[in-house]
Amino acid sequence: MFRSRKAVLVKQAWKSRRTGSSDLPEHRQTDVSRKVKDAAQYLLKSLSEPQLELFVGALDSRGGDPSQCVLVRPDLCLDLPPHRLVLWVWRWPELPPDVPLRCLPTCHARNDHVYVCANPYHWALLLDTGTVRHFCS
Repeated sequence: MFRSRKAVLVKQAWKSRRTGSSDLPEHRQTDVSRKVKDAAQYLLKSLSEPQLELFVGALDSRGGDPSQCVLVRPDLCLDLPPHRLVLWVWRWPELPPDVPLRCLPTCHARNDHVYVCANPYHWALLLDTGTVRHFCS
């Protein structure tokens, strides 16, 4: 009858995901999207309610408001590192797996050796020129 606050936040976060076209064959897209969806759902459900609130707040503002880090352990038994997963699902669906990323200077977890930040707006692509470019999309 009533949903928990955490279930509502998970559903709200899932609705905020980005979709993109892929160059993979259609049957491979289905396999990849199923694995990514399962991993993303697992990640969302592993977050605590305060972490989910921070995550949804960051998604709602699309990086427009300064937001706090969403710290997760990098060993969550996911096929992708958590920060790449959130970038792929919620920010840059066309992100190739080999593109180097850099944590923004505003991220407090950039020097943390135990946790990684799963806030998709705390990450930037590292361009070939060696400069960091922050996309506001």
